[in-house]
Amino acid sequence: MGVTHSKPGSAERERLASFQQGKDVGIVSSQRANAGTRYGRRFLACATLVAAYFLSAVLGLSGIDKLLHRSGFETALQDYFFVPDGSVAYLALLVPLFELWIAIGLVVVRWRKPSALAASLLLMVFAIALGVNRLSRPTAPCGCWFTFTLGQATMPHVAGDFMLAALAFTLWLEPRRSFIV
Repeated sequence: MGVTHSKPGSAERERLASFQQGKDVGIVSSQRANAGTRYGRRFLACATLVAAYFLSAVLGLSGIDKLLHRSGFETALQDYFFVPDGSVAYLALLVPLFELWIAIGLVVVRWRKPSALAASLLLMVFAIALGVNRLSRPTAPCGCWFTFTLGQATMPHVAGDFMLAALAFTLWLEPRRSFIV
Protein backbone atom coordinates (compact mmCIF):
# COMPACT_ATOMS: atom_id res chain seq x y z
CA MET A 1 0.00 0.00 0.00
CA GLY A 2 1.75 3.00 -1.18
CA VAL A 3 0.89 6.63 -1.13
CA THR A 4 0.66 8.22 -4.53
CA HIS A 5 2.58 11.40 -4.90
CA SER A 6 1.94 13.95 -7.54
CA LYS A 7 4.69 15.40 -9.59
CA PRO A 8 6.88 17.90 -7.78
CA GLY A 9 5.56 21.45 -8.23
CA SER A 10 2.07 20.45 -9.33
CA ALA A 11 0.44 22.16 -6.32
CA GLU A 12 2.13 25.40 -7.21
CA ARG A 13 0.98 25.07 -10.81
CA GLU A 14 -2.60 24.44 -9.68
CA ARG A 15 -2.56 27.50 -7.43
CA LEU A 16 -1.16 29.63 -10.25
CA ALA A 17 -3.80 28.36 -12.68
CA SER A 18 -6.56 29.05 -10.13
CA PHE A 19 -5.18 32.53 -9.55
CA GLN A 20 -5.09 33.26 -13.27
CA GLN A 21 -8.69 32.11 -13.64
CA GLY A 22 -9.77 34.41 -10.80
CA LYS A 23 -10.72 31.65 -8.37
CA ASP A 24 -10.42 32.11 -4.62
CA VAL A 25 -6.98 31.00 -3.61
CA GLY A 26 -6.70 32.07 -0.01
CA ILE A 27 -4.13 34.72 0.75
CA VAL A 28 -3.78 35.94 -2.82
CA SER A 29 -7.49 36.74 -3.17
CA SER A 30 -7.65 38.44 0.24
CA GLN A 31 -4.71 40.60 -0.80
CA ARG A 32 -6.62 41.56 -3.93
CA ALA A 33 -9.73 42.38 -1.86
CA ASN A 34 -7.70 44.51 0.53
CA ALA A 35 -6.15 46.35 -2.40
CA GLY A 36 -9.62 47.10 -3.79
CA THR A 37 -10.79 48.41 -0.44
CA ARG A 38 -7.65 50.50 -0.12
CA TYR A 39 -8.18 52.02 -3.57
CA GLY A 40 -11.87 52.62 -2.78
CA ARG A 41 -10.93 54.47 0.38
CA ARG A 42 -8.33 56.49 -1.49
CA PHE A 43 -10.90 57.40 -4.17
CA LEU A 44 -13.43 58.41 -1.50
CA ALA A 45 -10.82 60.55 0.25
CA CYS A 46 -9.91 62.28 -3.03
CA ALA A 47 -13.56 62.85 -3.95
CA THR A 48 -14.17 64.31 -0.50
CA LEU A 49 -11.21 66.63 -0.88
CA VAL A 50 -12.36 67.79 -4.33
CA ALA A 51 -15.88 68.44 -3.02
CA ALA A 52 -14.52 70.38 -0.03
CA TYR A 53 -12.26 72.54 -2.18
CA PHE A 54 -15.02 73.11 -4.74
CA LEU A 55 -17.48 74.28 -2.08
CA SER A 56 -14.74 76.37 -0.49
CA ALA A 57 -14.05 78.08 -3.82
CA VAL A 58 -17.75 78.74 -4.50
CA LEU A 59 -18.42 80.18 -1.05
CA GLY A 60 -15.11 82.04 -0.82
CA LEU A 61 -15.47 83.73 -4.20
CA SER A 62 -19.10 84.54 -3.50
CA GLY A 63 -18.20 86.10 -0.16
CA ILE A 64 -15.40 88.19 -1.68
CA ASP A 65 -17.69 89.26 -4.52
CA LYS A 66 -20.39 90.38 -2.07
CA LEU A 67 -17.87 92.35 -0.02
CA LEU A 68 -16.54 94.05 -3.15
CA HIS A 69 -20.07 94.96 -4.24
CA ARG A 70 -21.58 95.57 -0.83
CA SER A 71 -23.95 98.33 -1.94
CA GLY A 72 -25.35 96.08 -4.68
CA PHE A 73 -25.75 93.26 -2.18
CA GLU A 74 -27.60 95.61 0.18
CA THR A 75 -29.93 96.58 -2.67
CA ALA A 76 -30.57 92.90 -3.44
CA LEU A 77 -31.28 92.18 0.24
CA GLN A 78 -33.78 95.06 0.36
CA ASP A 79 -35.75 93.31 -2.38
CA TYR A 80 -36.23 90.22 -0.19
CA PHE A 81 -39.64 90.77 1.38
CA PHE A 82 -38.83 88.90 4.63
CA VAL A 83 -35.58 90.78 5.42
CA PRO A 84 -36.33 93.58 7.92
CA ASP A 85 -35.23 97.02 6.72
CA GLY A 86 -33.05 97.74 9.75
CA SER A 87 -31.03 94.54 9.32
CA VAL A 88 -29.99 94.96 5.68
CA ALA A 89 -26.70 96.74 6.44
CA TYR A 90 -25.75 94.12 9.06
CA LEU A 91 -26.69 91.18 6.86
CA ALA A 92 -24.76 92.68 3.93
CA LEU A 93 -21.63 92.40 6.06
CA LEU A 94 -22.35 89.24 8.06
CA VAL A 95 -23.42 86.97 5.20
CA PRO A 96 -20.21 87.40 3.14
CA LEU A 97 -18.04 87.10 6.26
CA PHE A 98 -19.87 83.91 7.21
CA GLU A 99 -19.33 82.57 3.67
CA LEU A 100 -15.62 83.33 3.95
CA TRP A 101 -15.40 81.68 7.38
CA ILE A 102 -17.06 78.54 6.01
CA ALA A 103 -14.78 78.57 2.94
CA ILE A 104 -11.68 78.65 5.14
CA GLY A 105 -13.13 75.98 7.42
CA LEU A 106 -13.71 73.61 4.50
CA VAL A 107 -10.01 73.71 3.68
CA VAL A 108 -8.77 73.15 7.25
CA VAL A 109 -9.13 69.44 8.08
CA ARG A 110 -9.97 69.98 11.75
CA TRP A 111 -12.79 72.42 10.89
CA ARG A 112 -14.14 70.62 7.83
CA LYS A 113 -17.06 68.73 9.41
CA PRO A 114 -18.58 71.70 11.29
CA SER A 115 -17.95 73.94 8.28
CA ALA A 116 -19.65 71.42 5.99
CA LEU A 117 -22.70 71.42 8.25
CA ALA A 118 -22.70 75.23 8.37
CA ALA A 119 -22.36 75.35 4.56
CA SER A 120 -25.25 72.94 4.14
CA LEU A 121 -27.50 74.96 6.44
CA LEU A 122 -26.49 78.28 4.86
CA LEU A 123 -27.08 77.00 1.32
CA MET A 124 -30.46 75.57 2.37
CA VAL A 125 -31.41 79.00 3.76
CA PHE A 126 -30.23 80.60 0.50
CA ALA A 127 -32.26 78.14 -1.59
CA ILE A 128 -35.41 78.58 0.48
CA ALA A 129 -35.01 82.38 0.52
CA LEU A 130 -34.50 82.45 -3.25
CA GLY A 131 -37.50 80.19 -3.83
CA VAL A 132 -39.83 82.15 -1.58
CA ASN A 133 -38.63 85.49 -2.93
CA ARG A 134 -39.03 84.23 -6.50
CA LEU A 135 -42.65 83.38 -5.81
CA SER A 136 -43.42 86.73 -4.18
CA ARG A 137 -41.21 89.03 -6.28
CA PRO A 138 -40.22 87.33 -9.54
CA THR A 139 -38.24 90.31 -10.87
CA ALA A 140 -36.05 90.81 -7.78
CA PRO A 141 -32.30 90.15 -8.24
CA CYS A 142 -30.83 87.16 -6.45
CA GLY A 143 -27.76 88.90 -4.99
CA CYS A 144 -25.41 85.93 -5.36
CA TRP A 145 -22.77 87.12 -7.82
CA PHE A 146 -22.20 90.68 -8.96
CA THR A 147 -18.97 90.23 -10.91
CA PHE A 148 -20.26 87.45 -13.16
CA THR A 149 -23.95 88.16 -13.26
CA LEU A 150 -26.67 89.95 -11.42
CA GLY A 151 -29.68 87.99 -12.43
CA GLN A 152 -33.06 87.06 -11.20
CA ALA A 153 -33.56 83.98 -9.10
CA THR A 154 -34.65 81.22 -11.44
CA MET A 155 -35.77 77.73 -10.50
CA PRO A 156 -32.49 76.19 -11.80
CA HIS A 157 -30.70 78.68 -9.56
CA VAL A 158 -32.75 77.50 -6.57
CA ALA A 159 -32.11 73.86 -7.54
CA GLY A 160 -28.38 74.59 -7.79
CA ASP A 161 -28.37 75.92 -4.24
CA PHE A 162 -30.17 72.80 -3.05
CA MET A 163 -27.60 70.60 -4.83
CA LEU A 164 -24.71 72.51 -3.27
CA ALA A 165 -26.40 72.12 0.12
CA ALA A 166 -26.69 68.37 -0.48
CA LEU A 167 -23.01 68.20 -1.44
CA ALA A 168 -22.07 70.02 1.76
CA PHE A 169 -24.30 67.69 3.76
CA THR A 170 -22.55 64.63 2.32
CA LEU A 171 -19.24 66.15 3.42
CA TRP A 172 -20.65 66.46 6.92
CA LEU A 173 -21.78 62.80 6.87
CA GLU A 174 -18.42 61.54 5.63
CA PRO A 175 -16.26 59.83 8.27
CA ARG A 176 -13.37 62.00 9.45
CA ARG A 177 -10.66 59.52 8.41
CA SER A 178 -11.40 60.06 4.71
CA PHE A 179 -10.60 63.76 4.98
CA ILE A 180 -6.89 63.02 5.12
CA VAL A 181 -5.35 61.94 1.84
